[in-house]
Amino acid sequence: QQQQQQQHGDTKAPPSGGWGSKKNILDGLSDEEDESDWDATPQQTPVKPKLAASSSQAGLVLAGSIEPDQEFAGKGAFGANKLAVGGSEDDGKLPALRCSSCGFDVLRFRGCAWAAEADYMHFRNFNGHSLELPKLTALLVKAEGNKGLRQPGGAAYACQCAWQSVRARKELSPWGTPPGDEGGAANGALRWQKAGVS
Repeated sequence: QQQQQQQHGDTKAPPSGGWGSKKNILDGLSDEEDESDWDATPQQTPVKPKLAASSSQAGLVLAGSIEPDQEFAGKGAFGANKLAVGGSEDDGKLPALRCSSCGFDVLRFRGCAWAAEADYMHFRNFNGHSLELPKLTALLVKAEGNKGLRQPGGAAYACQCAWQSVRARKELSPWGTPPGDEGGAANGALRWQKAGVS
């Protein structure tokens, strides 16, 4: 064997287990540096909405007993061209939305807000392609209005990668809107567009 190594100009002895052993192949791979600049972590840590109360507070939990809104401003209706989210004062007055980031419809729940413990993984696991409405709505709390205080009721919005809890109208930009104190977004911005617009 030493003669063969000398003939081929290789003076190193093969490692125990031979040159082609799994251990040596894996050792060679572990020495390579990963030069990828891809990062799957969200660009911004989602902010908890101030509007929402903890779902553990008695009497506030809706416990999955609510369906998403089906009433939106139709084509040609006043407000149909507004790109915004809003609370009870905007019930049925704004268009349906779709997220251009995750590609899913934005669900709206009237009279509700997301609980403080709602985070990106909650929406990632229970909305979008993996929609499980009872689990998704488990973190909804009541956000009813108070006429005496002139406080409108709220509305909770969510796609698979972002969420909002609002009482007043919040205008959205087609190029992305910071989530602010009303919620969070996996990529640092709400990329919600009118449904049916690419």
